[in-house]
Amino acid sequence: MKTLTKTLFFLVLVSQALLASSDYILETYIPIANPQAELEDEDGIQLHKVPFYTFYSYEESAIGSVVWEYIVNTPHKRFKNTDINLANIEGLKVELDYSNEKSCRVLIDSSSVVHNYTSNQFEKILRYVKKATQLNLKNAKLNCSIEEKCLSIGRELPKPLALESAVDTLFSDHKLGHPQLHFLYDKVYLLGKSKTKIAYAIEYDTDPADLVKVETFIQDLVNDEIIWKDLYEKDTYKNDVSFSTYWTSKKALISKKLEHYGLTPFNVPKLERGAIHYQNDVLRLNSSVKKSWSKDWASSFLEQSTIFLHSKLQGEKRVNFQKYVVPSHILDRKPIGYINLDENNKRIAIVVAKVQRGWEGPPHNISYEFVGANLKVGF
Repeated sequence: MKTLTKTLFFLVLVSQALLASSDYILETYIPIANPQAELEDEDGIQLHKVPFYTFYSYEESAIGSVVWEYIVNTPHKRFKNTDINLANIEGLKVELDYSNEKSCRVLIDSSSVVHNYTSNQFEKILRYVKKATQLNLKNAKLNCSIEEKCLSIGRELPKPLALESAVDTLFSDHKLGHPQLHFLYDKVYLLGKSKTKIAYAIEYDTDPADLVKVETFIQDLVNDEIIWKDLYEKDTYKNDVSFSTYWTSKKALISKKLEHYGLTPFNVPKLERGAIHYQNDVLRLNSSVKKSWSKDWASSFLEQSTIFLHSKLQGEKRVNFQKYVVPSHILDRKPIGYINLDENNKRIAIVVAKVQRGWEGPPHNISYEFVGANLKVGF
């Protein structure tokens, strides 16, 4: 009894904390007993909205899932073959066990709930959960187990890669002249890695808009496909937001995705430059571009861009090729360095910078992308 009391007390505390950030609470409808229903409904049972808390709900307490189990004393067989997960929450497990004619065991398990922050379905659910209602426990016995899960990423705010110096050196022809106004730089944050994947966030330079925009990516470096991404975008005119706000909001979700795709956090991520030494080989990054003159813009813009990897032992291979619609407004594109995924790993992540013409001319915008390259094969 003491254990159950402690569990319920802890659940109440967790519920209060979670309700403070109700955007991360999901609900579904389940049938529970209603003692007054005999006067209102011939079946003596009603559908009630019930909140579920998952790993994304409250990252500070690192809750993995909540399993509810309770007994109602007015079972009704008409619910046996009914989809009672009416909110259509993907992965939510709801079971009714009619062990006898006098009671019904209800099991609700959120451990496999799948979140999709971009789907219309999820947005629809959110409209229901703004004001979550608690489970009516009258005439019910409740057992609740809470799974705690440690975050796989650190609690410290990530620091951006130091890329500006390399950009200023390689794209000196496009500098504005004033030392403080060379370019408008996006910021890149490395979040996780594996032998074939990389996770990163890009904080876009949105000046002069009053906006914080951060996009998170997990990229397969074998084919350079983005296998997962998430967008955080809020205006700063009405909201006190920053990169720190983004990180607080998204770090639990990111941790879950890193675990799902088998990535681990970087220790001290940094941009490597110069020659690449792998086994007995020495490799270097090269690039070439094809430009065309735009009379309307009085500038030369890229039509094509190619990234090469040159091996002293095996020759040269093309690792990336881009063709653009003219006028592309892209002034230049080059590899500025690379990221080591592992000390002995044969695959690297090449950091490519792109100079995009400013809307009214200089200062121009600098954006970044990653290209995977195998140091051993493909030459």
